[in-house]
Amino acid sequence: MILVISLMILALLLGAGVGAIVSTQSDLKSSSNLKTGTQALYLAEAGIERGKKTVKDSTSDPPVTAGSCAAAETLGSGSFTVCYPSVSTSGSGAATVYTVTISSTGAVGNSSKTIQSAVNKAFVLSQAALSFTGNEADSTFTGTAFRVDGNNWDYNSSTGTYQQGGTPHLGISVPNTATKTAVNSALAANQKPNVTGTGTSTPSLDVDTGFTKSKVSQLADDFCNQALATNKTVVPNSTLNITGSQTWGTRASPIIKCFQATSGFTPGTPSVDVAGNTSGAGVLVVRDSDLVFRGAFNWEGLIIVTGQKVGFGILGGGSRDIYGSAFVNETDYDPVTYKELVLQGSTNVRYSDSALKMAYNFLPMSVITSTLPSTVSSVYWREVTN
Repeated sequence: MILVISLMILALLLGAGVGAIVSTQSDLKSSSNLKTGTQALYLAEAGIERGKKTVKDSTSDPPVTAGSCAAAETLGSGSFTVCYPSVSTSGSGAATVYTVTISSTGAVGNSSKTIQSAVNKAFVLSQAALSFTGNEADSTFTGTAFRVDGNNWDYNSSTGTYQQGGTPHLGISVPNTATKTAVNSALAANQKPNVTGTGTSTPSLDVDTGFTKSKVSQLADDFCNQALATNKTVVPNSTLNITGSQTWGTRASPIIKCFQATSGFTPGTPSVDVAGNTSGAGVLVVRDSDLVFRGAFNWEGLIIVTGQKVGFGILGGGSRDIYGSAFVNETDYDPVTYKELVLQGSTNVRYSDSALKMAYNFLPMSVITSTLPSTVSSVYWREVTN
């Protein structure tokens, strides 16, 4: 009996030992599968981010080919493969929005995970009500009646007025901290609340590198290349005085109005000086010349002042309203006494998507995709289960 009992106990211990070994091996395998599965999921997420970057950086129309796949990329002990199952388009011109479906499969060992995401790629025609994009941003602000407002203002056709609404932007954007300091120092304490828009600080003033000096120069060239010959004016190597009432386009028929300094000009000498009452809609570009308004001035759309030793001034009294956006792009350097911006009186510069839309369709899609910065936003994200 002792022998039988001993054999039974031995058998039980042996069974328990074998069971423990099998259980341990199963746990180790499960743990390994969980680890590689998690790693595969992370790799799939990395692939989605890679796909987003590809969509954003692409200058093609559309940004990727529907149904295409990129070559597998190795990352650590695994890899990921990115595909683009579908691409759709809405809108037109610079208002075009691409919706791209991105599928990414991460693989580690025998484990694989697939994630699918849809993103919207949209183009940006301006990032602020007023943008300094060049080397300098020396400014003068006079009084407290002016406004630089990055809160979006949309045109209401039923009332014939602009009303605040939509996505807000910066009041003033600058390319670096040095120009931010220069503009902030130019604003007196009682003037800073007049610069409004996104951000938690007052004024609404911050660095934004979406538009570079070269991009704005190229954008100005692209617009002027599209302008009608009758809307192109050569500025002499002196002051071009414009008097009387001027109408440079309307909301119903916007135009591109382009001023260009004469060849062989002396930087800092050409100037477009507008003394009469002026209104217009579309795109106003002044290259290698100052732009100064002394009378009433109302503009809807985009304004670009760019080139060597240039400045933008709105002086005197009267009604002065800009709905849309304005760029001041100094490509050279000059003494601090020469200002890139002078705002006086009750000048209002208000960001408006609806006003900027009048400028959208002037550019061919090839220029839009190669020149304008873009944003990529997620529509949805999900894990695909087999």
